[in-house]
Amino acid sequence: MNERKPLIVANWKMYLDAKSSKLAADGLVRMERGTGVDVVVCPSYPLLASIKEILAGSGIELGAQDVHFLENGAFTGDVSVGEVKDFVRYVIVGHSERRRYHGDTDEIVALKVRLLLRSGLHPIVCVGESTEERDEGKTIQKIRQQVEMVLKDLPLLDFPRIIFAYEPIWAISPNLESNAPQPEPQEVAEISNLIRKLISDSGGNKYIEKMRVIYGGSVNAKNVAQFVREPGVDGVLVGRASTRPADLISIIREVVQCRS
Repeated sequence: MNERKPLIVANWKMYLDAKSSKLAADGLVRMERGTGVDVVVCPSYPLLASIKEILAGSGIELGAQDVHFLENGAFTGDVSVGEVKDFVRYVIVGHSERRRYHGDTDEIVALKVRLLLRSGLHPIVCVGESTEERDEGKTIQKIRQQVEMVLKDLPLLDFPRIIFAYEPIWAISPNLESNAPQPEPQEVAEISNLIRKLISDSGGNKYIEKMRVIYGGSVNAKNVAQFVREPGVDGVLVGRASTRPADLISIIREVVQCRS
């Protein structure tokens, strides 16, 4: 029996200013979304308090886009778990942009996961391969390396709070107007199954049916259904398309329809 409720994570990145973020959050709350899915919105740090207020009572959860791997310290410009945990339940870590532009290694991502779990939060852990790694046939090796590092020596009771997001870097489009290549839905399902096998191999077999694996790679309303129809794909991580309330609502409705 599938115990997993579909999850849609809206990663607003750095696309919206304060006014636009509030308008987007308000529009999302006002639109009819349907039921049967969890929705998490991840705005920029300075907007967490104001967006939390707008989302209050809507059933939509709030998330952060990242945290530092240490609890506190002299790290100008970074944000700690303590600074966000009163606002959010979810935090994205290991996003390809953090890995590429900020030097987040697999070891750093694992430290962030542990810190979030100790703080009672749900890590959304992004894993995925580059174009070069895909072309060289190293996809499985890369995913294995990233997932095993996160799960290594982790208490089994913490496993169910982790969400893995398969985010093939080569499938991420820089904007809404350009089309990046997309994996076949079966490929996404195969990676989802691989992640579950790695969870099982790490001792978490009893938790596999509770842990969610979602897909993120230029997801939009036109392509989302083909991915979430696949067994084992429990939702999506949406980037720029999620900044437009109507587009995000369309994605949510597609997911609801696929799971109804």
